[in-house]
This record gives sequence, structure tokens and C-alpha cells, in this order.
Amino acid sequence: MLVAIVLLLVVLSMTMAFKYRPLTVPYEHCSEVYRHYAGRADLDVAFVKGYRIGDSIAVDVTTIMASDSASWERLLREMNVYEGTIDRMQKLAEANKTTMTMFRCKKNHPEINHKIIASPYDLVFCSPLEKNVYVFDITSDKQVEPLILVYFRLIDKYKKRNEATT
Repeated sequence: MLVAIVLLLVVLSMTMAFKYRPLTVPYEHCSEVYRHYAGRADLDVAFVKGYRIGDSIAVDVTTIMASDSASWERLLREMNVYEGTIDRMQKLAEANKTTMTMFRCKKNHPEINHKIIASPYDLVFCSPLEKNVYVFDITSDKQVEPLILVYFRLIDKYKKRNEATT
């Protein structure tokens, strides 16, 4: 009887461990952007495989969060964001105003950003209030419009949050 109880507890423990294990993507299946920035002490980098942006649309996204203002500015400069844009974002963030910057970049290279880039490309969102950069891996033009809607929803969410705290 004792053996049966111990066996049952082991099976139950293994089932719970399997059910509640963190879902991870093997390093080699993460984006090049993730692999480029992962491991830096000043950045918290994550990769989300198949982030749902609609009923039938999903996109891979790499998130990069800077640990402080200096790391944030360094990250933006590494991504070749214009100095004027960095200054504008910094001033708005200091005033606790909501802003996000969005640009297209060469596939897997957020440091190569241009207004017009032919496919393939990635879409980058920068949120200075949270010191976050989101790099969306665009594989189809049908992903772009829903992502732009997400962009505007995020801005709206940040504005509402800021209005509630002021």
C-alpha cells in the first residue's frame, strides 16, 4: 500500500511539473535579434514564438527591455535611431507622456532602419516609458495591418494608464 501511495505521489508530481513547466523555445530556434542581444547584463531579452495578433495571425517577436536610462539610450543608438528621435522620446518620457516610435528594419537587423525597405523586413516598436523595444518578425504582408492596430492599442493603453495616475 505504501509503495502505491509513493508511486501515485511521484506520478502526480511529474504530471504537475510537466503541466506547469515554463514554455521555452530552444536557443537555436530563437530569432537572430534575440541571440544578438541575449546575455547582456544591461538588457532583459525575451523571444515569443507565435504571438497571436488575431484569430488566424501570429508573429514571432523579440522583446528587449533596458535596465536603466543609460542602457536605453545606448540600445537606441546601437539601433541607429536618430538623435532627434531619441531626444524627443526622452523628453516625453521624462514628462510621463505616452509615445511610441515604429520603424521598419532589414530582416534580423534593427540597426538598419529605413523608411522604405523591401521584403523581407521586421517591424520595430520602441516604448520609452517602459524602455522596451519590440522586434516583430514579419513573414507576410497580412501581419502588418494587425500589428499597426496593436501599436495604436498600446499607445491608447499607455495613455489611459497615464491619465489614471495623474
